[in-house]
Amino acid sequence: MTLSQQAKQAKATKKAQKRKTKLKQKSQQSNIINSIDVLKAGTIHECFVSEPQGTNPFYSVLISRINNSKNKILVAHFLIDPVDNGVEDIILAYKTNTSFQTLMETLASEQGFTLKSTSPSIAKKFILSAVKHAKSLGYMPHPDYHTAKTIFFDVDENLYSNVTFQFGE
Repeated sequence: MTLSQQAKQAKATKKAQKRKTKLKQKSQQSNIINSIDVLKAGTIHECFVSEPQGTNPFYSVLISRINNSKNKILVAHFLIDPVDNGVEDIILAYKTNTSFQTLMETLASEQGFTLKSTSPSIAKKFILSAVKHAKSLGYMPHPDYHTAKTIFFDVDENLYSNVTFQFGE
């Protein structure tokens, strides 16, 4: 095999690996998206929010639903930029009880979040308000936002009509 043939083969192999990785990621994403419908029957497990601390300018909102029959916890973690971008990042994943606890510890120790228990209604209202503020400035939420927000499908954000949030500098 000549050098140019080897280079072509290496390039084709690299391209095939890249395609496989993309397909695997898409497959994992669609498993979560399709499984959300399955877990809608699950009940709210935990709901937390944290405020910016120290050099961390973001809020963190975490909500989970548990499906006891499957021993799985669906977790949606929203990273909120209170100044302009709204929903900056999202983690949407299934966890076991152990991996859920590990996530909570990681958010506290590595990310610097002090998570406080809150009402799912207030958490949903906070996220919706952040998205509305960001859209008014021309920013769209994270691409996974519309999928992740379905975790709040049965939560009424208007239960606390007297609660308001202020965003911006």
